[in-house]
Amino acid sequence: MLNIESELHELAITTWLESSSEGFCGMLAVAHVILNRVEDKRWPGTIRSVVHQPWQFSCWNSDQGMENWRAYRLEGIHESPAWKECLKVCCGAYFGFLPDPTDGSCHYLVSEIADRTHWSEGVEPTVVIGAHSFFNNVD
Repeated sequence: MLNIESELHELAITTWLESSSEGFCGMLAVAHVILNRVEDKRWPGTIRSVVHQPWQFSCWNSDQGMENWRAYRLEGIHESPAWKECLKVCCGAYFGFLPDPTDGSCHYLVSEIADRTHWSEGVEPTVVIGAHSFFNNVD
């Protein structure tokens, strides 16, 4: 049985780590990419499985530098006003109250490296929100 509280927590933590500096719209976009992957048959059917796939969400990469960064970013998270905003965004996206600004995208990356990433080479982003380019047209 799916544990909604656990799934929402994974969604919120990943969204926070990947996009908390991007504000409401950026966090909403990242949350929807995760949810779009859950719905897409190419990926596993749970948030936890999607976000913890190797090399899919850089915040969960297992190298020591990333583990130290992740611990630093999560320190004191629950007292942050931005964390409360992230929780609202993730709940709204999860329960369908907040629309998907990415038009169904299942991929994103930092825009400034889009031309140096093999999978996005020659592919136009669906939308750019903040520092991220979002793609729904990647095989």
